[in-house]
Amino acid sequence: MNFMDDKAKDTIKKDLSVLTKKVKLIVFTKETECSSCKDSILSIEEVVSLSDNILMEKYDFTKDKEKAEQYNIDKTPAIAVVSDKDFGIRFYGFPDGLEFLSLLDAIKLVSSGESNLTLETREMTSKITKPVVIKVFTTVSCPYCPAVVKLANRFAVESDLIGSHSIIANEFPELVEKYSIFSVPKVMINETAEFEGVPSEKEFLENILRA
Repeated sequence: MNFMDDKAKDTIKKDLSVLTKKVKLIVFTKETECSSCKDSILSIEEVVSLSDNILMEKYDFTKDKEKAEQYNIDKTPAIAVVSDKDFGIRFYGFPDGLEFLSLLDAIKLVSSGESNLTLETREMTSKITKPVVIKVFTTVSCPYCPAVVKLANRFAVESDLIGSHSIIANEFPELVEKYSIFSVPKVMINETAEFEGVPSEKEFLENILRA
């Protein structure tokens, strides 16, 4: 099964030609209770085929518990996007539709290792002293979600204390109920701060600091 036609593959291959460092996509799936795990594997294999600078590792969430713990994976399907450094960027759910664009952006971001946040934001982010986990709830058809995921990932690249988790909401109904998610994008930060919609960089930073 192919998820991309030849035209899309050519476009993405050109887009990924900017990679300066190798990026590893570490995929966690399981054999049962994961309807989108197979599609996730096939999709990532297509991405890997488009660039010599993208590698893939596959693990079974149940059988490879140590690896899952190493990357703090707690549900499947999951993708950790890492280079020679793990910035804490994770994708949960099958990255289809617009979420696929977020994954491609994360690959380029991790390869560059540069957040491109403003100097003021970087200075304020450097003052963070406690771990921060940003959870961005999305859907594959949400036109506003990629911008929020992109910004959350940039904060993760900027600070070793910040992790960014993009979660496709409808694949995890228990989380939809837990966090009362009625619309996306919705962001949860350390279980204490939350907001909906697309924030500015400054607004996102303010929520991180408040959390």
